[in-house]
Amino acid sequence: MELNYLKDEDFYLRYLENEAHKLILAGYKNTQDSCSMIMQIMNTSIWPSINWGIIKFENDNITKYYLVKTLWDKKQDEKKMNEPNFNLKLRYNKVSLVPTIQNKQIILSNSYVEKVINKLKFIELKPNPEPKIKEGFAILDGTYYKLLLGEMFNNFCITWREEDQDNWSGLTKFARELLKMFVEIDLKCK
Repeated sequence: MELNYLKDEDFYLRYLENEAHKLILAGYKNTQDSCSMIMQIMNTSIWPSINWGIIKFENDNITKYYLVKTLWDKKQDEKKMNEPNFNLKLRYNKVSLVPTIQNKQIILSNSYVEKVINKLKFIELKPNPEPKIKEGFAILDGTYYKLLLGEMFNNFCITWREEDQDNWSGLTKFARELLKMFVEIDLKCK
């Protein structure tokens, strides 16, 4: 994208936020020894997106699980933009306009991951959502959630808005509990 170097700081911040959102949706990059098992994305119109994932690492017959929190470090990018001559540096490729993405890894016990997976096994889900929003109306703001389950080629992805779908209540309740557990684990490991 060709950038106009005379733009203000708000323009750069919006640009970075847009780019960060794309990177956060992609989540943690799997390696040869790892694969995503559960990924939950919370996206709001007023707060930066957060991607939580349970990642399974296998190496030499040893399996380890990690909770990975992926988010945009907005403060770091604001600090970068407040440096003297930022526009000039940007124009002459002395600084990049790439968002600073953080991946925080927290080791999880195998029993914890088994407990999460066992809870998932008993959730019933009908493939056709019953939205609570009247037909003909659109929601532009708010929070949406995305839950991806599975490994490699055997996976499942579902997205919904803040309001529960009537026939998805088991899954949306599970997703909110999972998000709460992830936040608690994250807070304990600060």
